[in-house]
Amino acid sequence: MTSNIQERGIVKSGEFKLMADSEYFRRFMWNGFMTNELIESRKRMSSSEQKIIDKSGLLVIIIRGYAKTVNTRIGNDEALLTLISKQSCAKEGPLFGDWGSDGNGYVSNYLESEIIIYTEKFCLSYILLRGNVPMYWELDNNFTTKNFLAVAANGKQLIFPRSFEASQESLVRHIDRIASQYGDVHILNGLSDKSYKGVLNASFEEQIKVFLQNRSMEDNGYKVLYTHVPITASRVKKIGYSGQNPYDIISLFSKSIVNFGALFYDNSSNSFIGKQLGVFRINSFDSLSKANFLSKVISQEVISLAFRDIGIELDRDVFTQHAKLWEENDYCISKLTLNFASTTDKLHTSHKSLKSTLVKSNITKKYFGGVVESKPNEIA
Repeated sequence: MTSNIQERGIVKSGEFKLMADSEYFRRFMWNGFMTNELIESRKRMSSSEQKIIDKSGLLVIIIRGYAKTVNTRIGNDEALLTLISKQSCAKEGPLFGDWGSDGNGYVSNYLESEIIIYTEKFCLSYILLRGNVPMYWELDNNFTTKNFLAVAANGKQLIFPRSFEASQESLVRHIDRIASQYGDVHILNGLSDKSYKGVLNASFEEQIKVFLQNRSMEDNGYKVLYTHVPITASRVKKIGYSGQNPYDIISLFSKSIVNFGALFYDNSSNSFIGKQLGVFRINSFDSLSKANFLSKVISQEVISLAFRDIGIELDRDVFTQHAKLWEENDYCISKLTLNFASTTDKLHTSHKSLKSTLVKSNITKKYFGGVVESKPNEIA
C-alpha cells in the first residue's frame, strides 16, 4: 500500500485494477502456477474483455502470512490499526529454514510487513523487510569435506557451497531489488557473534564491507547503511512486547528512522504530509523472533515520531495494541514456518522417489524445491 499510494495517491474509484502481473506482486503470489496462464491470457484481450474477466472474480491471488486490524483512538478520532505481513515465495529452492539466497538474490524466510493507521482525516503506513542473510550458505547435520565448514558444539555445520564472488553477486541483486522499490536501505544484522552463527556473521560483514567499497550512491542512486545489532534471545524475552521501547537499541539506528520518514497522507486535501524514502532490511539467523522484535521497535518509534511532528500526543492504548499485533504476528509467522518445515520433513522421503519422474516438470522446481530437512532455529 505504501508504494502504491506514494506513486498514485488514493484513487477513489470502485473499479478493479489488476496489479498482480507486476514483478513485485509475483514474489508473494503463492498460487502463481494456477494464475499465470490466466494473467497472460488477459493481457492479450481487449479492454472490454479484460473488464469482464476482472468483474467475474475468477482471478484470485493467494498471499501467505498474517493480517489483523484493531480499533483504537488517535486524539479524539476513532482509528484502525492494521498489521499485514506477507511471506515471499520467489526463492528457488527451500523457502524457509536454515538457508541463504539463490542466484537471483531471493532469500529464505523473506517477509514484508506493513503497519497502517487509518482515520477519516489521514493515513499513515510504514514498511519493514526481513529475511535470512543474502549470501550462499546452509546448515547441515551431515559431515562433508568438500565445502568450507564451521562446526558447532552441537554437531551442526555451516556450509558455504559457493564462492565469495558468487555470494557477492547474490547480495548485490538482493539489495538492488529492494532499493529499486523502496529507496535507501539500512541493513540491521541481528546475528549472534558466537558459534557457527558467529562464523556466518563474520562472513556476512565481509560481504557487506566489499559491497560498500565497490558501490557508491552516485553509481546507484541509493544509500546502503549497515548496523550490527547483536541482541540476544534472552534480552528479547526479558523486554517482551510492551508499549515501552529500549532506548539503547533505538539509538543504534535512530538517524535512519528520522531520515527515512513514513507515508503520511491527508485524506481531506488529498496531499502528502510525508513519504517513506528508505527501508530497514532486518535479519537474524532464521529471521523469526529477533527480527520480529526489532521490527516492532522500529515501527513503534516511527509512529511516535510521526504523530509528535504533527502535534498529536498518542494514548498509551495505541502502543499497547501495536505491541500485541507484533506479538501475535511473531506467533503466527513462526507457526507457519515451523509447520511448513515439519510438513516438508514428512514429504522428504516421498520426494526422493518422485523427483526422478518429475524432473522435466516445473512442479519439481517450485513445489518440491522446498522439501528439505530444515528446522528453524532462533535460540541464540
